[in-house]
Amino acid sequence: MKDFLVGIAPARGWGETWAEIERGAVRDIIPNDTGRFGKPEEIAAAVAYLSSPLAGYVSSANLRVDGGLIRNVT
Repeated sequence: MKDFLVGIAPARGWGETWAEIERGAVRDIIPNDTGRFGKPEEIAAAVAYLSSPLAGYVSSANLRVDGGLIRNVT
């Protein structure tokens, strides 16, 4: 995905560095509250939590690990 975004960045005026391209892509394509893409380790942290004793009392919960992309679940 990174190569694709870097490839279309010039036509969209997102800049040249990855930080600029990421901000532009998030703003124009995948807006979310964090203003950036999620990192694999952030997904892994959610999985680790849910599979740990710390989540032993969690039941029937929707845990969205999306940086605020989806505003609400109906």
